[in-house]
Amino acid sequence: MKFSILGSCITRDIFRECSLDILVENYRARTSIHSITSQVAADISKLKLPESKFQQKMVISDFEKHCINTTDCDYLIIDLIDERFELITNFGSLVTLSNELRDSNNIKAISKYVERGTEEEYHLWRSAVKRFASEINVPVILHKSRLASKLNKANGNISVNTKYIDNLNQRMRRYEDIIYQEMNIFATINVDEKILISDVEHVWGYSPYHYIPEYYQEAKNQLFKICQIDSKVDLDKNEYVIQNSFDKEIIYSNLLTKSDNILIACYLFLDGELVKKEWYSEKRNYNFKFEKVR
Repeated sequence: MKFSILGSCITRDIFRECSLDILVENYRARTSIHSITSQVAADISKLKLPESKFQQKMVISDFEKHCINTTDCDYLIIDLIDERFELITNFGSLVTLSNELRDSNNIKAISKYVERGTEEEYHLWRSAVKRFASEINVPVILHKSRLASKLNKANGNISVNTKYIDNLNQRMRRYEDIIYQEMNIFATINVDEKILISDVEHVWGYSPYHYIPEYYQEAKNQLFKICQIDSKVDLDKNEYVIQNSFDKEIIYSNLLTKSDNILIACYLFLDGELVKKEWYSEKRNYNFKFEKVR
């Protein structure tokens, strides 16, 4: 099972927090459906890119209107937290004014594409969602996007902006209502508000969209139920033995176990780089042939 993500850390952190990074095939953030469906690429010639390779990739993809990559993926998960960013036309086309774009470039006067949260924007949003839906060929899971106004512990250095949170949550609901009307949504991840709580010691720092671990665990449980994935939480690793061997130009990898009713995926790394993979199946024996093994 593989997933593509269009959204933000609220979805990506489900996999990070639950040690399931290997299930994420593609991740697209720092963008808007408005921008993705814009047909004109923005002028990137004078753009200053952030230092982070990931952030560079996200900004470039937003400017060049790269398609959402769902190749080799079973599902696309969407969340709308990054729709909080303004939409601007300073670079010759519609782009997302992400923190990465703003912090790396001296944009003195912002030319807004549209005022967020207005009826005009919702009309444009509906058109953008329709165009986006026509480009997606895998089942879509909507992860409902909400900002948390509660903290998991008191912290005098954190000021919770409840007005901002309430306004953005209201806007997320309007966006989602239109998505349900214009897209074929396969299923929804909808975590109970009782655990919609910010973690003041989150690995990425405090934010109303950086949640406590229980949130991600519940989101993972819902996702696995949607996709009919058995997490096999009670597997005993001592019941599984992997035997690897090498003969001439072939690497052999065999799984020895008495367990059945499980699917196995096999990944081969050389020098820390993924070079071969076999997708989930009932196979227990794998052969990888190379012209030259380092």
